[in-house]
Amino acid sequence: CTKMFSLKDCDAIGFDMDHTLCRYVLPTQIELGHQAVAKWLVEVQKYPKNLIDPVIMHPDMIYSGGLLFDAKHGTLVKMDETGKVEKASFGTKLLTKSEIVDFYSSKMSCDHYQKILDGVLSDKGVYHLHDNNFDMTLTVLLSRIMELVGNKKYDVFGDFYKAIAHAWDAASFSGGNSMFFEEIKTYPEKYLLKCPEVLKTWLKALKNEGKVLFLLTSSHCDFAKHVMDYCFGSDWRDYFDIVVSKAKKPRFFNEEFPFKMVDPVNLCELDSEVINLHHKGWYSEGNSTLLFEHFKTWTKKDNPTVVYFGDSVKSDIVSAKAKCSWETVYIMDALRVETASLNPLSSNEQHLLLSDAFGPILSCSNGTNSFFRKLIETYGTIAVPSVEYVASLPIEFQYSRLGNGKGYYPKLPDKLI
Repeated sequence: CTKMFSLKDCDAIGFDMDHTLCRYVLPTQIELGHQAVAKWLVEVQKYPKNLIDPVIMHPDMIYSGGLLFDAKHGTLVKMDETGKVEKASFGTKLLTKSEIVDFYSSKMSCDHYQKILDGVLSDKGVYHLHDNNFDMTLTVLLSRIMELVGNKKYDVFGDFYKAIAHAWDAASFSGGNSMFFEEIKTYPEKYLLKCPEVLKTWLKALKNEGKVLFLLTSSHCDFAKHVMDYCFGSDWRDYFDIVVSKAKKPRFFNEEFPFKMVDPVNLCELDSEVINLHHKGWYSEGNSTLLFEHFKTWTKKDNPTVVYFGDSVKSDIVSAKAKCSWETVYIMDALRVETASLNPLSSNEQHLLLSDAFGPILSCSNGTNSFFRKLIETYGTIAVPSVEYVASLPIEFQYSRLGNGKGYYPKLPDKLI
């Protein structure tokens, strides 16, 4: 599609919450996520204590640009746009070209390339594409754990998934047994950023234009309320026509799970399934098909145009585009390397988001584009540094779509190519 993109042409506008509508202090949030998982492994499963060393001690392994964890080889892989393994690491060490050939044959091609390009970005126990800031909390830890593969004392993969489940289990927020949630509950100012007034004004302006606004997050209702209360204020629901939590994206776009009502007072999910969604309602789980049917009713259009903002290619962008044909706005923190992005990266953030070892996020040393860039440009409409950046522009602003170096705002940074 060569037509320019504009929010003016959209009828329903949706937002992910974490790292999209609500921004985090990246250095502290990434370290907290790392510690929450690492400490459980050290204290409960008796893993080596070096797992809890700060992530910044291995800056080469921290990278926001779509590294693939290949469970078969225990490697983190950067591919070019054809699926060739350009760089790879095992543990905390980068592999030489000859070592990559030993793993991936003389063609140096990754077996999972086509499946990922077709939209399956994660296959538990087989591969996982690290593509967002929550994934980044695990990259260094996973690298350190790989160095223990073969040690029969540990069930490396089983323990890793148990640790993640413990840190982010649904019951952990109210149960008080998760270091991650307890820290954010107790010290939100350390990890979360207040929503700027320009963003609130923009959301109100979109509603005044007759747009249907929706919040769609995989976070559970109690955590979602805590984050939104802090970032937006207690009146945050007034900005949205409908709220969906515990959406379990990308399942929300791919399967037909029922909606359930959320009790906003007791912050729990009610058991009964819901077919008729109410304007200003709060629901959990659900599916994009039924939500779209209600968009038709609320917009009085047979085929309303929907756009969704999200920071995860895997959870927010690919399926929304491939399964629903929604427009997609990819929130890409690395674009904040540009000073014109409103919230330019601090030096600490640059150390976390960019890696000299793996090279530029969007290109490879052989002169081709990276696979991650191909993925972004295949499924994204535009890529922006933050929702706030879009809010600073007129609603009728005309954006060039992604492709051929266009569609990245405020521009395609030299540091990423």
